[in-house]
Amino acid sequence: MSGRTISVVIPTLLQPDARPGHAGALWVESALRSVRAQTIAVDTQWRLEVVVGLDANAPEPDSRLLGTHGVEVRWCRADRPGRAAAANAAVQAAAGTVLAFLDDDDRWDPRWLASATQHVGRFELVSASQQLIDLSDNPVAIFDFAVPSTWVMCREVWEASGGMDEALWCHADTDFLGRVNAAGRRRLHIVERGAAARASKMLKEVARCSAILEASELKPLVTRSVNPTGITVAIRTNRDAAATSLEIHRILLKRYGCFPY
Repeated sequence: MSGRTISVVIPTLLQPDARPGHAGALWVESALRSVRAQTIAVDTQWRLEVVVGLDANAPEPDSRLLGTHGVEVRWCRADRPGRAAAANAAVQAAAGTVLAFLDDDDRWDPRWLASATQHVGRFELVSASQQLIDLSDNPVAIFDFAVPSTWVMCREVWEASGGMDEALWCHADTDFLGRVNAAGRRRLHIVERGAAARASKMLKEVARCSAILEASELKPLVTRSVNPTGITVAIRTNRDAAATSLEIHRILLKRYGCFPY
């Protein structure tokens, strides 16, 4: 059945969910619920599995996390700290020929996998814009960069590109896209209806490497959370993190001639 298996890859530190009313819960629990709700899981032509990649510094998952959550869930641990290492470890343990990525503090609309996978084959990597929400689940913005929580790809693309660079503290996803772009892979980026009217600078950059498909939905099918302990917030608020981000940005500019999207 591996030829019809979609492996959902979730790297995690098992961080506490920071949203009000979620005391005692973990971000990854919400991510797992959104995977369980996928409509594609009821399609008998596909087998859906989840592989959770634990950061080397993550605690052991407790018993409530070890259930099936409606789909097969397997756990593995990276040999070194970092989201890139956790993602690499999870892919290595995964069985699917199609890989779908979800950060532990993000969520999918139930229609996401069904929408994205119909384009895999004609395109080798599918991504999408995302709805950014605050800790009270209020919409903040729409983000157009092809972040990992929107990646659905043929496994061969991941393996040929060498996975994530574990030496990069941040922007490992951007570096991965740089290698995908350099190899001339066929990419598709899905946006919500009316996105062309936004004409964001980021979307124009993504369009340099991806075909753009405007979907019928009025908002993106992938939701990203403003995680106060996440890397994105750290870069915005911590001087050392910002300096590290800038240095990696320069490395990628030198490596690819542009900041790859």
